[in-house]
Amino acid sequence: GHMNKGLLVVALTMGLANVAQAGLTTAGFEDGDLNGWALSPANEAGLYASVESSWLAGDDRTYSAPEGQNFVQLTAGAGAGVYTVLSQSFTVKAGDQFILSGKAAFDGNDEYSEAYPHNDDAYVKLSNGTTTVDLWNSNIVTVGKYASTEWQNWTTSLLAEGTYTLSFAVANQGDNSYNSVALFDVNPVPVPNAMLLLGSGLLGLAG
Repeated sequence: GHMNKGLLVVALTMGLANVAQAGLTTAGFEDGDLNGWALSPANEAGLYASVESSWLAGDDRTYSAPEGQNFVQLTAGAGAGVYTVLSQSFTVKAGDQFILSGKAAFDGNDEYSEAYPHNDDAYVKLSNGTTTVDLWNSNIVTVGKYASTEWQNWTTSLLAEGTYTLSFAVANQGDNSYNSVALFDVNPVPVPNAMLLLGSGLLGLAG
């Protein structure tokens, strides 16, 4: 029995090493800060980004963290068509199998009509330098005026070896007077081979 447990710990530790190599820092914002993330424009006293544990949308929808305790809240307002962008680059090494997933929500604080063509929008994108994939997006046309979405899922397929940049963003469009907001959480899901092999073993241990 003892020997099996020892092997299990070694395999789990190997799995965790692979998580670290995939390199997202403070991925789920659980440290309460934005360490490891780049924010544009620069955060004037929390104006454009903050780590939250709950958020009340303009239409009275209340959000709590979909995973863990925290998520990040991005606010538009840098200018019409100027995105508030929070991004982080990370590397997937050969032999690692890596999936990124998370949640996003859009709190649209404007309207889109002939008189007010203000289609504020938000997105989650993943780029490897040559190709950019749109993982999630929302806008005023989709949600309706002064309305919000529930938490929505976004995910990547299995990421090959390489360097990637994950970006979260929100922008006012057409004017810059009513700031729309977007909320994001991220959950890196490494699938190292050791963990795949362990699946049955862990179930056995639990049983």
